[in-house]
Amino acid sequence: MQKSVVRSNKVVASQASTAVSKQGLRAAAPAPSKTCAFKPVSSFKGQAVVAKASRATASRRDMRVYAGSVEETTGLGDLPMVKITGDDGSVAEAYLFGGVVTSWKPKGGDDVLYVRPDAKFDKSKPISGGLPHCFPQFGPGPIQVHGFARNVDWELTGTTDGAEPSMEMTLSPSEYSKAMWDKDFKATQTITLSEGKLTATLKVMNLGSEDFDFTASFHTYFAADIEKVKVTGLDGLKMTDRLAEKDSTQEGDISISGPVDSVYYASGDMGLETGSTSVSIGSSGWTDAVVWSPWTDMDCYKEFVCVENAVVESPAVVPAGGEWSATTTLSA
Repeated sequence: MQKSVVRSNKVVASQASTAVSKQGLRAAAPAPSKTCAFKPVSSFKGQAVVAKASRATASRRDMRVYAGSVEETTGLGDLPMVKITGDDGSVAEAYLFGGVVTSWKPKGGDDVLYVRPDAKFDKSKPISGGLPHCFPQFGPGPIQVHGFARNVDWELTGTTDGAEPSMEMTLSPSEYSKAMWDKDFKATQTITLSEGKLTATLKVMNLGSEDFDFTASFHTYFAADIEKVKVTGLDGLKMTDRLAEKDSTQEGDISISGPVDSVYYASGDMGLETGSTSVSIGSSGWTDAVVWSPWTDMDCYKEFVCVENAVVESPAVVPAGGEWSATTTLSA
């Protein structure tokens, strides 16, 4: 049997001063020693840079411990980070910038999630990898690619300890977001650890007087040996191959032997074989699923696969004063 590819969830982060231009703030960080950027630069057309860059290089915030199982500290680039330690010894890490979970290690196991080696931790772009989200737009559309929620700071608004420690992050409108999506909303993301599981719940509340709709996903990167990947649970579903621009029906399980960018409709729970780990991907409130691999367009394509819960085909509609929520549960 061929030995599994050894994977690493290490990321390269370098801090540098930022330069202001008419297009916003652009990072001037030197290139990392190992990259995983798209080879075709045009692939990221339309991706806006964030509105504010971090300058916190001279000092670090004091670590504050919440109830012994949730800690607010600083991570790479001196960005605020929250560490959750489960009763079973599992550990998750989440950055408030982008509201993204970058690591989840079940007890005695390797990291289930993957952060790309070209990920930036200077707010010049979304953190590439982990469990980020696309909101209020999935994919290309009238606003920037994958929306703005992964480009801005979320606020830590709640923590719990005990058998199922958790954290809650909240995002509210800003001048930056209103320029793209002028809706009166509040979004919360709750991350919970329990025995062998990580649960992520996205809730969107409509605080305005008119209905609004959106598309979204948890754009989850899983550490994997791409040649051994198998995605189950999508057999027989109607699907769209977005690369071939073709609709069809999925037949059997999914393996990866080339670039993949496909949406599967009316999906439910899924399974993922990574080559070393079996992962169950539970879905509640989501209507669709996405499988993505850039293949050789990224140098690190052999080390990860994206399997996502999403709402794509029919936008989620939130009535005035109402709310919408969806949950992803990972078990490994």
